[in-house]
Amino acid sequence: MSNKFKIGDRVYKPKGYKFPGIIVSIFQTTSGDVRIVAEMEDNGMLHIFNENQLEHAYADWCSDEYIEKIKEKPY
Repeated sequence: MSNKFKIGDRVYKPKGYKFPGIIVSIFQTTSGDVRIVAEMEDNGMLHIFNENQLEHAYADWCSDEYIEKIKEKPY
């Protein structure tokens, strides 16, 4: 499975409501579509997205310590 994102990537949703987050899980549906689970650092809310709904974020809003925690124990 070749994906646009990997666990620990910082992302944001460029259209509609704002969702700055970090990737905590990547999976395929039973029909083979890729889904991305992103978590908001400030409140922990999880949301499932299509790959095309998110873009990479190159900002320091998410701490490196938090990213390491997610990589150690992905959902």
